[in-house]
Amino acid sequence: MGFNGTAQVLVEATSVLGARWASMYKQHGSLLAVVGVALASPFVAEARESRARDQAYCSALTKTYQRYVAQSRSHPVRPEVMVSVAMADCEEGDTADAIPVLEQKLVNAKVKLPERP
Repeated sequence: MGFNGTAQVLVEATSVLGARWASMYKQHGSLLAVVGVALASPFVAEARESRARDQAYCSALTKTYQRYVAQSRSHPVRPEVMVSVAMADCEEGDTADAIPVLEQKLVNAKVKLPERP
């Protein structure tokens, strides 16, 4: 069987499966929707909790930077542009971009990173 023969078999199989899915959906559509939501709910809750943990960690990094790097006892230091952007990202909930920048700046300053929740 060449490429065209394989493609034809795939088209026919997809057509048969599509017809079976449509028939099953007509008979059990609301049940499938409920099951789908039930299966997705733990993942949604986990994602929400993960975002909350990331937000708390990002805030802790910001406070640590402000306390130990920006507010040195001899003279206050204005944060670098990258750090300022990372802090703003953190406040806006864009922790994926902010956390690595803040972590690296604290490591460079030889400041212990806060515990990650």
